[in-house]
Parts: sequence; C-alpha cells; structure tokens
Amino acid sequence: MFVVALAVVLLAVLSPGRVSPILGRGLGGALIVRSVWIVVTGVGRAQHRLRLVSMSIGASIVGVLLVIDPDRWLRPIGWTIGVVMIVAGAQTLMRSRRSHLGMSEPPVVGGLASIVGGAVAYLAFEALFETIVALVALAAVASGAIGVAVRSGFTTVAPSSDRNRPLLVRWIDGRSQATESRDAVNDTVFFEGRQAPARLARFLLMMLFASVISAAGVISDSTAVVIGAMLIAPLITPMMGMGLALVTGWPNRLGRSTLIVLAGSLLAIGTGWLLAAGTNLAVDLEANSQIVSRSSPGLIDLFIAIGAGAAGAYALSRTEVSASLPGVAVAIALVPPLSVIGVTMEGGDWRQATGTSLLFLTNLVAIILAGGLVFVLTGVVPLRRFAENQHRVRTAFG
Repeated sequence: MFVVALAVVLLAVLSPGRVSPILGRGLGGALIVRSVWIVVTGVGRAQHRLRLVSMSIGASIVGVLLVIDPDRWLRPIGWTIGVVMIVAGAQTLMRSRRSHLGMSEPPVVGGLASIVGGAVAYLAFEALFETIVALVALAAVASGAIGVAVRSGFTTVAPSSDRNRPLLVRWIDGRSQATESRDAVNDTVFFEGRQAPARLARFLLMMLFASVISAAGVISDSTAVVIGAMLIAPLITPMMGMGLALVTGWPNRLGRSTLIVLAGSLLAIGTGWLLAAGTNLAVDLEANSQIVSRSSPGLIDLFIAIGAGAAGAYALSRTEVSASLPGVAVAIALVPPLSVIGVTMEGGDWRQATGTSLLFLTNLVAIILAGGLVFVLTGVVPLRRFAENQHRVRTAFG
C-alpha cells in the first residue's frame, strides 16, 4: 500500500496530465473486481438480493466504461455523481426541516456538505478526483513513513497496555505537548484577551503595507518587490488559527479567525484595485508574469499549499524552528494572489480574476486542513480532546 501511494504521489507531481486516465482505469478495474466479489460472496445470504445485484451491475458498467475510455466517461460519471449528491443533500435538508433540527445538527451539516460536494463534483469532477486521490495517497505515504520510523527505532510510541490500538494513534499519543506549550500556540494564533484590539490593529496595518507593496510589484511585474510583500504579510497566522480551531472543535475561535482572514483578504483585494485604478499605468494583463503565473492554478499548487500549511503549523508547534515561519509565507505567497484579483478586476479581466481566486481558495483550504492535521500529529491538539469534541469538529468541517 505504501509503495502504491508513493507511486501515485510521484505520478501526480511529475506527470499531472496522466493522472486522470491512469487512476480512472484503476478505479474502473477496482469497481469490477469489487462488484464481482460482492455478488459471489454476498448474494446467498443477503436479504435484499435484487438491490445488491442491481447495484453491482451498475458499478460493473461504470467500471467497464472507465477501463475502456476514462477520458470520455470520467466527466459524465462525475456529473451523475454530482447530481445524486445534490438531490440526496436536498432530501436530507427537507427531512431535517420537518424535524425542526438546528443548523449545527449533524444531519443538516451533512446535507449542506453533500450539496456543496455535489456541486463541486458536477463542475470539476476530474480536478476533484485527482485532488482526493492525491490527498489520500499523501496520507498513506505519511502513515507508512511513520510506521517505518517507529519500527526502525528512529522515533517512539506512547506506552500503552492496549497493543491493539493502531501504531499511528499510539505514536500521536506520544507527541502530546505540555499545557504551557499549547497555551503558547493559542496565544500566537488567536487574537484574544486585552491585547486583541492592539494585535488586530497591527495585523491590519501590516496587511495594508504588504498589500501596497504586493500590488505595486504586480503592476510593475517585479518579482523582487512581490517577495518583499510576502515576507511582511501576516495572513498565515489567523489561517493557522482556523486550522487549530477546526480540529479542536472551537467554533467561536474558528469564526473569529475566519473573519480576520476575510478582513485581511478584502483589504488586499481593495488595495490592489485602488492602486491599479489610481496609478494610471497600462498593465498588460496577458503578458504580466505575476498575473499569468497565478491565474491558472494546477495540482502542483495544491501540493505547495499543503506543504506550506504543514510547515507553518510545525514551526508554530516547535519553538526551535519558529524562525522558519517567514520562509513559509514566501513559499505559499498568500497576498500576491489577492493583489492580482484586485488588479484584474479593475482591468475587467474576470477570467483571470476567477482563476486567481481559485488559487487563493486552494491555498486557504489546504493550509487549514494540513495545518490542523499537523497540530494533531505534533500533540498541540491531544487526541483525547479531538475525540471528545467530534460533534463540533464535524460541524466545523461541514
């Protein structure tokens, strides 16, 4: 499993254009084998034989189509899956409404998530398919690497009388940090207490400075100026707060961090728009390298965002490497895409503005998820707390 996952990751990085056809055929073959296995082993004792056989036949047909021509059939299958998810989510919401359930109840959250996931599957199933496979493969590679390290003696697991617990779980338990260390991380990423107004003012001021520098660098097509803006942009800190609040099950902190990120993002977009409108400089939107390089995100950008989010969370959870956080900000380049959005909106190029918005949202989601995962792996979020707050965590994920 580890070798297969590593091969998928390498394929996605080295040859992203071949990912969908190869994985499509692999998925088709798996569906055929699984359907045959279910029919052979389950029909004799199944209570709903007709339903089981019908589902197996349908899955086999889908598998055959994917094996024969994945380029042709992957998108129609994605449309079908998207429509089914949207309809199922709508039905769930209707039943929840008749039962007078609140917005935070699991059925409502699940229905909303199904509708959103269905919409994404309908609009961009190939990208979603590649992304999910890449993330699962990365998780498998990471888990396998940890297992190899533990068995080789490079790291240790928490002593436990329950040897049946998964190795990865016992390893995470062994990373649990002291309360003082966790409090230090909380004080860094959350804008709370008596210092919150002053910290928020400093955050917005630094965002304004970074936004002006970034927008000027984009307009003048200067890579050096844009890198300078990356170094002083503070946007990654509240994003790390979103990731930590997500996996800890703190909805209030998640909401406050989200509002801070939204305020900083709007400030950067508005600054780019105003600077482009006020300078009266002719910006060639089709030839400007700072704009073109950020208007067509690909799978490699997702890997960069995942790596940056993981590195940022690790730098915050380990004081000995906290000096690496500015380098993380340069790697992920959060403010320049926002400046590009403002500049292209002012120039009326909504296609490039939309593409750059997708890049920023990709970065945001990847940073939140990867950062939250690393906070769990490094012990900033104890597994006990993660398990106790599962309802809130599921609501936040929804």
